[in-house]
Amino acid sequence: MLKYGLNWSGETNPLVIEFKFIASGGYMTVKGERHGEGLFHHYKEAQILLWPEDSHHRWSDLMLREILENRIVAVVGARDAGKTYTISRYALTDYFCFPRNTLTLMTSTDLRGLQLRVWGTIKDLLTRAKERHPWLSGNVVESLHGVFTDQLSEDTPVRDLRRGIIGIPIMDRKGSWSGGLQRFCGIKQQRRRLLGDEVQFAHAEYLTVLSNLDKGDFKGVFVGNALANMKALDKISEPVEGWANHPDPTKTEVFQNRYGGKTITLVGTDSPNFDEPEGAPTKYPFMVDWKDEKSVADRYGRNSEQYYSQIAGFRKPGLFAHRVITDDMCRTHRAYEGAVWSGEARTKIYACDMGFGGDRCVAGWAEFGREVSGRTILK
Repeated sequence: MLKYGLNWSGETNPLVIEFKFIASGGYMTVKGERHGEGLFHHYKEAQILLWPEDSHHRWSDLMLREILENRIVAVVGARDAGKTYTISRYALTDYFCFPRNTLTLMTSTDLRGLQLRVWGTIKDLLTRAKERHPWLSGNVVESLHGVFTDQLSEDTPVRDLRRGIIGIPIMDRKGSWSGGLQRFCGIKQQRRRLLGDEVQFAHAEYLTVLSNLDKGDFKGVFVGNALANMKALDKISEPVEGWANHPDPTKTEVFQNRYGGKTITLVGTDSPNFDEPEGAPTKYPFMVDWKDEKSVADRYGRNSEQYYSQIAGFRKPGLFAHRVITDDMCRTHRAYEGAVWSGEARTKIYACDMGFGGDRCVAGWAEFGREVSGRTILK
């Protein structure tokens, strides 16, 4: 077989060729001549061979390209933007190429949310891929919500759980933060991936796991709807200049975020379905379209939190969900700076939310008094 300028003697499966180029970083040098089209091309070609019935469009291409080119990627956007599906398809393609040295952690909300969203998508994609290519790696273990390389047999009596894809709920059945990623800190594997779904609901503490996982061959991808709630997705997607200085987008955009990665904003009214005029046949029925925009606008209004989260797909600074003091207010009024007290007596306060409704018990302290400038401040 002749492909990409090379003669693949004895190799007749084009998917294997794509995998070999991916394993080589997108290019191969043979007799001083470089061959190949780069990682994006070969990942996409592999996905077309794995799932030929799938659609590809400018949003899925954009997400795949940014994931491959960056260590950290946050994807915020409208509902039905293909975010979960795209990261699931990437996770399996990446795993198929490196089944012996890849550990991918995929998180969602609670156990039911995991099963209905990303874990259900992974199983569907794996089943369809292996129906077409039975030789692919991956054995589903439903009880562990995982796909693992090792298949138990007389020769392999023990399964290495560090080789594969594991689905992890990060909330308990009551919807409270469970810190589900903490038990995975310290796991050793050459290639590590953390792919988070519905991260707009994850506690900001979710991001602390990066201090342990973000080493060596690592990628982190975090997706969800835009909410100004100071939770994990809101923090990791924040632009370098801060939310207050970032203009509202009218089209899909990519910018540098404060975690040294990229943020993709998928603006719903810039969906590939909006490339055609209103009333034209919907090309991608599974994605946000003209009817969705009108439905949400009529029900909640175009200035509502629901419209910006579900349709517009970007964070609206004036709409703070369940928020009294905002991060921008804290920066403006120097709340993150240290206090230099005047020496006068100060008043200390201790407060506790007992969490009788099932949430965690949360406590904190504060003190107020006069600083050297003469102002009365609260620390």
